[in-house]
Amino acid sequence: MSHRSPVEKLDASLSESDADSMIWNDGGESKLAEDILSLFSENNWLLFGTMWRHRNTSWRTCLASILQPQQDESAVRMLLVLAGDQGLGIAFEALSKIAFYCGVNDGSLGPFVDTRIRVPTFLVAAVNAPELKGNIAKVIAECAPAIQKRFELLLTVLSSGGASVA
Repeated sequence: MSHRSPVEKLDASLSESDADSMIWNDGGESKLAEDILSLFSENNWLLFGTMWRHRNTSWRTCLASILQPQQDESAVRMLLVLAGDQGLGIAFEALSKIAFYCGVNDGSLGPFVDTRIRVPTFLVAAVNAPELKGNIAKVIAECAPAIQKRFELLLTVLSSGGASVA
């Protein structure tokens, strides 16, 4: 029996997954993929960084849904790049994660700024990402009004440099 590296395991998991499936979202496949990411060494992140851009739409959408800025600086860069992906679903998934980690949360009355969920170092990276605001505008144009409000609030947060937004 051959021993597979965490990179090989994650690649196989994402290749077999569908971000729109109940099994991915509620059946635990995404959690298993997150667990594999938690095993990544610095070398694993370097190797993964050379391959992820060449995978299919479903694979990249699944990736966007499991990346967290706390995982590694590579995860931060990947999320910011995925926000500009030509696939709307991929960009939407990445921007949803970016909004969350920049402190934009959803509530019954609509989106609001929640500094408890904000990752300050990630917010700085997002504020300084030159193409991010343009990528957000592209996705806003394709979203339903309720979702547009979340991304409009994200734009406001980024434009304020993360300062308190009323």
